[in-house]
Amino acid sequence: MGFNGGMILDRDSGRYESFYKMDGKHIKTIFRFLEGQPYNAHVFDRYEVHTLKPNEDAFSIAKRNLFEVVEDGLEPYYTSTINKLLTSWKKEDLDKFLETHSLSDPNFYMVRSTPTLLEFLDPRVTKGQAIQRLAKQLNLSLENILSFGDERNDLDMLQTTTGVAMKNSNPLLFEYTNYKTEFSNNEDGVARFLEQYILEDTHGKTL
Repeated sequence: MGFNGGMILDRDSGRYESFYKMDGKHIKTIFRFLEGQPYNAHVFDRYEVHTLKPNEDAFSIAKRNLFEVVEDGLEPYYTSTINKLLTSWKKEDLDKFLETHSLSDPNFYMVRSTPTLLEFLDPRVTKGQAIQRLAKQLNLSLENILSFGDERNDLDMLQTTTGVAMKNSNPLLFEYTNYKTEFSNNEDGVARFLEQYILEDTHGKTL
């Protein structure tokens, strides 16, 4: 599951399902909203990252996803649809921006997915709805799905399933989840949680 819940990929069959794409005409509206701010913007398109400017952020994002960087100003997407518009920032700049700016638009919503990334997506796209869609396809019950998250865009997924907040999560998540890892993302928190509560029956610990 990717694009904050806007895509499901079956790695065994290679089947790719994308839904609730955002109309690219809204990119201009978003750019006006962000005018004067120190950010870069990117669109994922298959195996490429299309970007406003090929800076360090663009190449870092492309490297993490094993994609190529294409500089085109994103203008080709003004007349098509996109999974999401991804903007990258320095953490302190994004912190400052969000202190004074909010967004309300029926055509898209804004969510901070990491300390340095701000995303814009179709309002129907959430990780929670994608988990429900996937569970129906696989004939799984939601209470038997364990999910882990650390930011606001994970919240509805954590509430929809048996959710676990990471130790280094946005504090908001702790208010809505019953479980929390003892270690952070950078300390293999997910793996250690699974080893302790799922794989090691000898401890006698259950969720």
